[in-house]
Amino acid sequence: MWKPLLGALNQVIEEGLEDTLSKEEFQKSGGCYAPRRINRFNAGGAISRHAWGIAIDINVKSGYHPRVVEIFNSWGFAWGGTWTSPDEMHFELRDLSPSISQASG
Repeated sequence: MWKPLLGALNQVIEEGLEDTLSKEEFQKSGGCYAPRRINRFNAGGAISRHAWGIAIDINVKSGYHPRVVEIFNSWGFAWGGTWTSPDEMHFELRDLSPSISQASG
């Protein structure tokens, strides 16, 4: 997760979009690793991708920037904003091949 995450964040910074990410919200939400179930109120719910350390929540309260979504997608992250029950703060690593090719290129 670290290489694609750092790649995506570095690209966000390189494109001058750093101010679109809320550092305060990231620090409060814990951002990435959080041992929990997807539905915290359902003990039988599936284990969250955050528990595996392959998901991150960005801008929990302030919303998302479309270009940041594109950047994270290009690094192999799926965005929760397109789901049936949208979760616009959520990005999870789904595909390592984009980050591998970008890191080697």
